[in-house]
Amino acid sequence: MNNLAQSPVGDPSSCDFSQAQAWIRALTGSEFEAVFNWRFIHDQDKARPAIKRRGTLSQIWNEACHWNAAGYGVFATVNEMDGTGYTADSQPIKGQSGDIGEHVQTIRAHVVDLDNLNALQNLERAKNHFPPPQFAVQSSPGKAHVYWVSHYPANLETYRNIQRKLRQLYDGDKAVVDATRVLRVPGFLHQKGQPHLVTCYALPGYGVPLLQGALAASVAHVNAPDEGGGRHSLGTADLAAPSADWARYALDSMPVDGMSHPEFISFTAAWKQAAWALLDHNEARQLWLQWCERFGAESKGTDYNLKHWESITETELGWRSLLRQNPNLNAQFMFQGANYSPVIRPRLAEPGPIPTASHRSAVTAWEDGKHPLSDQFGTILTAEECAEWFSGCAFISSTGEMFTPFGMLKQTAFNAKYGGKRFIINPTGAPADEAWKAATRSVYWTVPKIDTLRFIPSQRFAEIRQDELGRMSLNIYRPATIEKVSGDPAHFLHHLSLVLPNEGDQKILLDYLAHNAKFPGYKIPWRHLFSRLKVSARVFLNMLCSTQ
Repeated sequence: MNNLAQSPVGDPSSCDFSQAQAWIRALTGSEFEAVFNWRFIHDQDKARPAIKRRGTLSQIWNEACHWNAAGYGVFATVNEMDGTGYTADSQPIKGQSGDIGEHVQTIRAHVVDLDNLNALQNLERAKNHFPPPQFAVQSSPGKAHVYWVSHYPANLETYRNIQRKLRQLYDGDKAVVDATRVLRVPGFLHQKGQPHLVTCYALPGYGVPLLQGALAASVAHVNAPDEGGGRHSLGTADLAAPSADWARYALDSMPVDGMSHPEFISFTAAWKQAAWALLDHNEARQLWLQWCERFGAESKGTDYNLKHWESITETELGWRSLLRQNPNLNAQFMFQGANYSPVIRPRLAEPGPIPTASHRSAVTAWEDGKHPLSDQFGTILTAEECAEWFSGCAFISSTGEMFTPFGMLKQTAFNAKYGGKRFIINPTGAPADEAWKAATRSVYWTVPKIDTLRFIPSQRFAEIRQDELGRMSLNIYRPATIEKVSGDPAHFLHHLSLVLPNEGDQKILLDYLAHNAKFPGYKIPWRHLFSRLKVSARVFLNMLCSTQ
């Protein structure tokens, strides 16, 4: 690490001292005197070296805020270290490492890192553990670190054993088992994706002292074999997919929208391991390159992708990691089982440009009574397939009905019309069988939510607009479609009979129009009928004739 690194210039105003202070107080009981080994790690560019420091929160606060403003995440060792490897003014000593197990002085807490698709459900289970955890850290949306504050002299084997059991019990990150582990500190931004302020909050055990040995006794029944946390060569049987078909489906069903570069690398490593023993290696590489093409303009090219592919020769990840990363895969696997052979359907053509939020159409009409995608989609619809399945629908909050190409439908009618499939609507991958729920309550995608209906002839039918107050409206004016034959005057004559009910008046006007058409430029015998009318009457008749 570079002990000469200078604090960058940045705006630290987004940092929250009170959150960091609350974390340290809950962990140590002394937010002013507690000393930590700190680490600043860039959230986007992993090639940049981490910055190490040691000190109290007050001592490193300004520098930590500036590094955070420059894109670095702020981490600290949870447990108390003895200070080896650092100078008195908090700088790391070149050639010395003070962040290894032999320098752990006191265990401050046991922590389980809930970072997979079931994190929120596992958090609810962890809250009910006895003894209860004291507090949690929201490391990013939908993810949490759960803390059991446990002060005792460092015993690395005891610590690791309890960590493995907690991890097994609550499906936590398997890497969080060592006493030297660094975790994100509340009060600073997590910037791997959309910047998010890391925060902490109390859990049921906050303020209740944890008795010596109580946590170890509570997990004594958990069978958690030590996996070693090491890497495994490609083709490891325990990390492989259940079958070649499942391996192919895991890749095909993985969405790329919003995928960060670290997520791309993680998925690639897991899939290569899961598929390596089941597919021809050239086939696996070609399938993966085709999947990479889905990134479109965001892709960095075949050469760049192949460089990453060839660099992966051993991994910690495999099939179970794919299930956590891909809710579409998780749902199919939970519902169908390992012996099922999933079918990969041909991909639909890419849709055209998406209209803006202020100028969209909600209509894509069906050509027959059967949903046009019924035969193309499988039993369970992914989040992306749901968007296609419910195309043309919009929920009208003012009436509680669903606007569809067939008119307004209430919930029962909508379920009947759009049902017959199962829909993935949440990160657990558990599919729902109710179309209304999938269209309005999915965490991935919903139909447009409209505040009110409008009847405006100048706008397209089903056009959605947003006013200056943010209210969404949908236009339900649909112009009449009149069947007509070229040269057939029947519709005009009918309209004329409504404007001029007297047949004599109709004949005068028709004779006038006929004379103008037959003898253009010639005055007609009864021209005085029009030339001597008042201006308003002439204008009216001119308008009448011009519009017909």
